[in-house]
Amino acid sequence: MSRFSWIAFLFLGLANLGAKDWKNELSEILEFHCYDCHGDGAKKGGLAMDELSNKLDDPAVFVKWERIYDRALNGEMPPKKIKDRPTREELSLIHKNLGQALVTQHAKDKGTVLRRLNRREYENAMNDLFGTDLKLEEMLPEDGRSHEFDVVGEALGVSMTHLQRYLDAAGMVFDAAIAKTTEAPKPKLIECTYRESEVKREVGKTLKRLEDGALVRFSASGLSGGHLREGGAPKAGIYRVRVTGYAHQSDKPVAVSVSGVSYAAGSETPQIGFASFPPGKPTTVEMEGWLEPKYMLRINPYGIFDPEHYKRAKDGKSIKNYKGPGFAFLSATMEGPLVKEFPSRGHKLIFGDLDRREIEPRNPKDKKKSYYKPKFVISSENESADAAKAIKRLAAFAFRRPVTDGDLAPYLALFKKEREKEESFEGSLRTVFTALFSSPHFLYLREKPGRLDDLALANRLSLFLSRTMPERELLSLAYQGKLTKDPGALRKETERLLKHERFDRFLTDFTESW
Repeated sequence: MSRFSWIAFLFLGLANLGAKDWKNELSEILEFHCYDCHGDGAKKGGLAMDELSNKLDDPAVFVKWERIYDRALNGEMPPKKIKDRPTREELSLIHKNLGQALVTQHAKDKGTVLRRLNRREYENAMNDLFGTDLKLEEMLPEDGRSHEFDVVGEALGVSMTHLQRYLDAAGMVFDAAIAKTTEAPKPKLIECTYRESEVKREVGKTLKRLEDGALVRFSASGLSGGHLREGGAPKAGIYRVRVTGYAHQSDKPVAVSVSGVSYAAGSETPQIGFASFPPGKPTTVEMEGWLEPKYMLRINPYGIFDPEHYKRAKDGKSIKNYKGPGFAFLSATMEGPLVKEFPSRGHKLIFGDLDRREIEPRNPKDKKKSYYKPKFVISSENESADAAKAIKRLAAFAFRRPVTDGDLAPYLALFKKEREKEESFEGSLRTVFTALFSSPHFLYLREKPGRLDDLALANRLSLFLSRTMPERELLSLAYQGKLTKDPGALRKETERLLKHERFDRFLTDFTESW
């Protein structure tokens, strides 16, 4: 609703008036200000207000009175040329009578539109829950928009393509979350350098080589755009990047941009960070970021430019005597993938205390070979009970509420069916996992009619401010009923989420859509 929707809350505390009373209360105002054009036989624009029903439960009638209300309050009607304008007291009566009647009827008629998670929320929720960092958004069909926003239920439909992609995405999360080894993989230290052939080609043209071995760059151009082609990420993961250098020919620090880069078609350029290097003194900065396999580092001066480059190149002159500020690069390394928790949060959530063991290879020496990949089996003395426990744990997170035996029944049956097809315990659990996290229980905000309960508040608050599912802390308050009973608790959680690093997601999404 236009203007009305923004001011509706102003009238919720007013006394409720019956539908048959509000029009009588306004009869003199309507007669004096409106009926010359819209009554007593006049139907300008096809509208006769004296003949218009006061039954607001009729949607067609409601829309007309809403339009009349908006135009009266906006000063659009009566027209500007009419000298006898409604007084402040008369407008107040329109507020009190027609406004409250519209609010009351709207409250009776409104219903919560079943709202699906958009693809960015789905990616955030899965990655946050299982500790992964997968690009799931790009796997899913683009979301519909309403009023330029992609969080409006009426615009978020579901197709067969959606369902297939959700199954694929959930399977990817399962595979990425579970441990592939029995011990935490050790990170590798990789030296990243410019290709020497490119350095030789550019020395004297776009960069200088100093006595300490530093390569000085005066802008982001040249040297293949700053790509350190020697050394790259062997696997996807978080890498610790260290860069050593200093500001050259400058009495101020020089800023440097550090990002990842790949020559693969359609690849992104993730920004790892920015750093400031002081003049003359070699300084090492450290930052962390996610890199996909075979990604290289790209290190470029930021905020400086060599204005003489093109003229110097045209005249065939050397950069030797150029006096502008530059970044003296000494070295760079990447260390990773870093494993900060082993097994991962997602692994623990999926398997809990299940006995998952490595299957020993026939030849024990195979373990020392570089291509060796362990295989695992879940050992269980009471498979049905263990499966039910694991599925119930996962379902509680997928449904975002306590689960009942009725909720679990189809998923337990699915697990049993997979086992009857001689699928492994882990494989059967993977099938159930994909079913849970592509089900309507996870994909949709399923809210009861009427006043929002604690769980609905928790879901809405978290999705609004963090663009993800509620954390344990917020869910715990919801389960205890504190969000609706204690206004202070709801405010405290709101302030906590506003200070959380995930609030940046809201700022990005909202400003992109605004």
